[in-house]
Amino acid sequence: MIPLNFVVTPHNGSVRRLVMVWENGAEVFRDKVDVDNANARKRFFERLGQTLQRPGQELARAFEGMLLNLADEVDKAAKEQAARGNGNSTDPFEIARRELEKTPPEIVAEAERMANSPELLREVYDDVCTLGVAGEAETALTVWLVGVSRLLASPLAAVIVGPTSTGKSHVLQKVGALFPPEATIKLTQASPQSWFYLPPGSLRHRFVTLGERPQGETPEVVDANRSWRELVSEGRLVKAVATRGPDGQMTTEVVIQEGPVAFCESTTKSKLLDEDASRMLILNSDDSEEQTSRVVKKVFSDASKPQSGGCETLIAKHWAFQRLIGSHPPQVVIPFAEQLAEKFPVDRPECRRIARHCVALIRASTLAHQFQRERDGEAIIADPADYYVAYRLLQRPAARLLGREVHTSFERLLEKLKAAVGDGEFSTKEAADIGGMTPQWTRQALRALAEQGAIEQVSPGGGPKSATWRIIGEYHGRGVLPEPEKVFTSSRFLTFR
Repeated sequence: MIPLNFVVTPHNGSVRRLVMVWENGAEVFRDKVDVDNANARKRFFERLGQTLQRPGQELARAFEGMLLNLADEVDKAAKEQAARGNGNSTDPFEIARRELEKTPPEIVAEAERMANSPELLREVYDDVCTLGVAGEAETALTVWLVGVSRLLASPLAAVIVGPTSTGKSHVLQKVGALFPPEATIKLTQASPQSWFYLPPGSLRHRFVTLGERPQGETPEVVDANRSWRELVSEGRLVKAVATRGPDGQMTTEVVIQEGPVAFCESTTKSKLLDEDASRMLILNSDDSEEQTSRVVKKVFSDASKPQSGGCETLIAKHWAFQRLIGSHPPQVVIPFAEQLAEKFPVDRPECRRIARHCVALIRASTLAHQFQRERDGEAIIADPADYYVAYRLLQRPAARLLGREVHTSFERLLEKLKAAVGDGEFSTKEAADIGGMTPQWTRQALRALAEQGAIEQVSPGGGPKSATWRIIGEYHGRGVLPEPEKVFTSSRFLTFR
């Protein structure tokens, strides 16, 4: 079946809606159709089939379900956007001010109390745990600060990496719930064409969360990832779009969608494309037995208690907090930036990206703590404590970006292999059994450990035969960022569990 992308507009009260079909980055068909009507959908696919010279029934079988799902998602997003406030403004700062005015005073008071609390990050993490997350403190807080960074001119992007069933999307979902509707865009799938047809300004200073992006070399996937990288790096999308006019002739239209966006997604691929890895904080999900124990205990503990409406008040507090800190475009000054630059690593080109990540994370922490920070006019002054937050949360992602650290589950596998086989050889299948890992994740682990010089491949696999390996060295993850004590002669530091 030929690969096609569908773009569906909201119905906006009309029975029929515009549906556009793209192939290889160009629009090949558009029509207005009542997506909810089975006969109308049948006629739509028949007309599409005539254009593409393919059987309409075959196209309907392949794409009808996806068309219905897209229509539901678009209508839901349009309804959420309409609920963000009166008028058609998509300006997030204006919406935040308007929504804050409508928030009950007692909720605003709770948000102000949290904003002034020296235990702010601890409270955020405790609230994430209340919503159902166990453990994963650094991952959850990093994702939260990525969301806060949406307010910056250059926000952060992150990816949570881990095998299946380790709670990657769960952490993302629960942290994302702490951000109000006008601040977030939640996508279950990312079609780059759909981004261009959002109302102008819909991406500006938003926190975009996404399930796993498709990977591959098809034109659609390549185009999707190119658009995503442009949005994250440049803060805007610009595209010359080929469209078919009323007269049937193809014309070119330039479409611009302004950002910037903060971005977070999850993936089961431990080895990211270099173009993606250099743009993102690489976070690890915790797949250890200790974490599984925490999750299991949390599940049964929650089941032993009656459900209450307390989470609604908790979420309302966080929405008000985000509106408090996001009511005006922020300015953040880092007075110790030059001190930090003198100590910062410069031995690899990737250090340039790490420096930008570090600055953005310091600024995000400063924004979150702005009611506890000094000001110079409109500018918020960063505190050494903000660098300590960045140091704690960025240390391991920075090492991963430089290839100096592997996923924590890979480290545990190496230790288990040492205990089980010592200097002997082992197969990929045996490694999976010893580590209690899936075959796919085991193969990724062995390749990563080989790149670090901890193991080597003795013989390649082929057919039913697994590759064999042996341990040849130690693995030591190395720190990247300068220690706070070496940057500041004296400072007060914030700690969290």
